[in-house]
Amino acid sequence: MDDPDWGELRRLYGEHGAALWRYSMLLTGNRARATDIVRDAVLRARRDPEVANTPSPSVRAWLFTAARNMIIDEQRSAGSPNEIEVPDPLWSDRAGPEEVNAAVDRLLLGDALAQLPADHRAVVRRACYQRCTTAQMAADLHIAEGAVKSRLHDALRALWRQLSEMGVALQ
Repeated sequence: MDDPDWGELRRLYGEHGAALWRYSMLLTGNRARATDIVRDAVLRARRDPEVANTPSPSVRAWLFTAARNMIIDEQRSAGSPNEIEVPDPLWSDRAGPEEVNAAVDRLLLGDALAQLPADHRAVVRRACYQRCTTAQMAADLHIAEGAVKSRLHDALRALWRQLSEMGVALQ
């Protein structure tokens, strides 16, 4: 079990498994199928030496593309070759590129936020999602207002860096 292949599979799954599962779940609406897609995509990535030796953001993009292609191929083989359905109610059958891009952006942002320390996530959540003032955050977190400002600054810089490392084009 200490075979290098197992170590590489563990590394790929550890770095990308959760994000890939959420993406697959979004597209399939089926937990078991999403799990199968993740397993198959990671195995395919490990078999391709070019993919296994590329930087992490590129591997993640490759895995997302492989998962999407597997889902499309499965849907095509199950029905008419011209019909591709997304059975999950997370988006409508008429979802355009904007809705799909927004869903992928939410997944990527969620992954980047999950990488932040808990204290940084707390201030980002309160500032960006709950629209709290620094005084409200200081009271909620029982810290000085200056510490809130500093923590928020550090958290946003870390979030920006994390998104850049994931290959997200920031404007």
